Amino acid sequence: GVRWFRGSRDAPWLDLLSALRLPAAGVAVCTVLLFIVLPRAEALSGSVGPGITQVTGFSENVSLHEVGQLRESDAIVLRVQFLAEDQADWPHVAPPHLLMRGLSFPLYHDGQWFGYDMAMRQALANGYGEVTPPFTEFTERTVYWMQGVDARQHLIRQKVFVESRPSRRLFALYRPLQVEGPISSDCVIAHLSDHVTYRKGLRQGDSYEVVSVVPQFTAEQLERAGTPQAAGPWSFFWYVPAQIGDILQEAASD
Repeated sequence: GVRWFRGSRDAPWLDLLSALRLPAAGVAVCTVLLFIVLPRAEALSGSVGPGITQVTGFSENVSLHEVGQLRESDAIVLRVQFLAEDQADWPHVAPPHLLMRGLSFPLYHDGQWFGYDMAMRQALANGYGEVTPPFTEFTERTVYWMQGVDARQHLIRQKVFVESRPSRRLFALYRPLQVEGPISSDCVIAHLSDHVTYRKGLRQGDSYEVVSVVPQFTAEQLERAGTPQAAGPWSFFWYVPAQIGDILQEAASD
């Protein structure tokens, strides 16, 4: 018969386990690295493809009075600097430290903006009933759904910087009038449209400026309108406070 000697031969499976331990550890490490690196591969390349389309709908992730307190998220892809063009006495109020990162919420329901993933999950779970608002709260600027209400037109300029995880959308507040900057010649603005299409790819660090028209409502109009239910085509509006310059000045001095 076969006689096992003392040592590893007393338990031959230990040799096999020991031999497999190092390759198994290597596979585990490679798997972890794959899950970490692969979702960020596009961001690390610093480029996104052509066919980028702007979608209306945006919320800062930072209150104007809490600039700099950022919530970390891979979805945060833009920094935005606002400048109200129709305030001639306010040409240089927004210094670099007022740049804000933001989230794009292209979907709207019942008085709130939502991102695609959250809105669809909640809508499907609730049978398109009540949709839970996103974690981001609207502070100084509030989004309203209104239809057939006359409003003063308010011009606002924004500068957008593409950060480490660029989206495939150019952002403008509402009905962009023009796009300026290095990419402006490659942008197409459809007449009376909320969309801007960029022919080429955006690279990390690229920036552009958009001049948009924003409907300005009075407090009485907003109070009367509330949040009506959608009837027919939805209309997207962004309320910008008349004292936007003062608000930014106060934030800059904090």
